[in-house]
Amino acid sequence: IADACKALQIPVVSGNVSFYNETRGLSIYPTPIIGMVGLLDHVERAVSQGFKAEGDVIVMLGETGEDLGGTEYLRVVHHREQGTPPVLNLEREVALHRVVLQAIEQGLVRSAHDCAEGGLAVALVESCLSATNGPLGAEIALDGHGLRQDSLLFGESHSRIILSVKSADREKIGALAGHERVPCSVLGFVSGRRLMISIRDDRGRRALRIDRPCDKLDRIWRGALRAALETGERGHA
Repeated sequence: IADACKALQIPVVSGNVSFYNETRGLSIYPTPIIGMVGLLDHVERAVSQGFKAEGDVIVMLGETGEDLGGTEYLRVVHHREQGTPPVLNLEREVALHRVVLQAIEQGLVRSAHDCAEGGLAVALVESCLSATNGPLGAEIALDGHGLRQDSLLFGESHSRIILSVKSADREKIGALAGHERVPCSVLGFVSGRRLMISIRDDRGRRALRIDRPCDKLDRIWRGALRAALETGERGHA
């Protein structure tokens, strides 16, 4: 944490707060939760995670690796809490944020969302469902690049941010990323009210296709806390 704060020039202004550290006799995860606040010099430049308009191009800064260790996917789908977490390269992280901040300052970014818990697929869902005037869909085409399909969709590789930009600004984003040597790839575009993700294998053949209506994803997403609490209550009883 100290190394990251130094690299990103983030001041630490208070100490730690510890709450009750176990539930039903089990310890909480040994991972810190860090609260942060920032100051916007120009509030009109604030960028949210939700997609803004159909036709916008969806770009990913950063690259995906075989990083399934310690992921939400392993925990939720396979009921495993194991594996080596992805390694964080602070130089890449700093370069990534330089690109995003420059792009925002130049008015090129319509939305921005980090790839964190749940990986790329979950980040795309959240951007679809966070659109200002109701869910917006997306058409996404991914190249396998020798990766497992679950790694591509749910791996939690660090230093990745999804942007949506106007089609006219796509090359400008690419130029900014190239200057900082940050990988930049076009994933697809904002479209309709369905999230469609296709994965091509190394021969260019479609190996997987996901097609889900955003209204159904929205019900699942917004009902997740209720479902978790109800499941927990039944298990406790």
